[in-house]
Amino acid sequence: MQNSNIYKFVHDCDELINSKMLFVDKNIDKLLTTIATSPEIYELVNECVGMFNKDKEFEKAFSRSSTGEDVFVMPKEEPKVIALVFCLLLDISNGKISIEELVSTFFLDANERLSLNKFNQQIVCPFKQLVCEAFGVEEKNNAPISSSESTGVTTFPVERTSNYLKDANGISQVFTEAKQVAIEMIERLAEERNNELIEDVTMMLHCVVISCMEQEFDLLCGIVKGLKYATKSIKSLKFLMRQLSQIVADQIDFESRK
Repeated sequence: MQNSNIYKFVHDCDELINSKMLFVDKNIDKLLTTIATSPEIYELVNECVGMFNKDKEFEKAFSRSSTGEDVFVMPKEEPKVIALVFCLLLDISNGKISIEELVSTFFLDANERLSLNKFNQQIVCPFKQLVCEAFGVEEKNNAPISSSESTGVTTFPVERTSNYLKDANGISQVFTEAKQVAIEMIERLAEERNNELIEDVTMMLHCVVISCMEQEFDLLCGIVKGLKYATKSIKSLKFLMRQLSQIVADQIDFESRK
């Protein structure tokens, strides 16, 4: 096998492992393209899929425990692991499975937050390792690196997360309220005549929802700034856009007084 093919595969797996929820679809598509254009990897995956009963194995892998908890159990057989992960990534890429719903159901982190870390450790890392082993390539299962290491962007200190406005129950209200407003805006847009602007704004609002689920205030703040300009000509969103902007402004004002 051409070394460049397997190294490209490893690189794309690592990009997916280290990606944010906002970019996961793009990185899944990139990995699938690499598999499809690498004859040896594609042949391996195709052979595993050919022996794979997708419906039966998905039902076993994504199931419910005796206590009523949704659980993911990876197959023990290595060919089934390769086939399951490939089929899962393909379904996500084709829009048959929502990555946000999948993660929120089966792969929430220890703090019950939407995070790709558990998904990557249980899904992508074993897939990467087995494909590497099949071609005699030693590759460590890298843990996801921080955004500062992967992009060179300086992140805010961890203690900043304690500076969120909270409601009477101690819940961070900036994310709860912003998510609710964004969902209402998406519902309003569904009643508008569809065009390129409506599609773009809808996508940006979905990004607002994701940033709230990941509790990424800086990402939320940046998207809301863009939405201010993008929604100027959409009258049905005028009040809600003002409300969303105020939620972000209140958080910024809260931080400035600390």
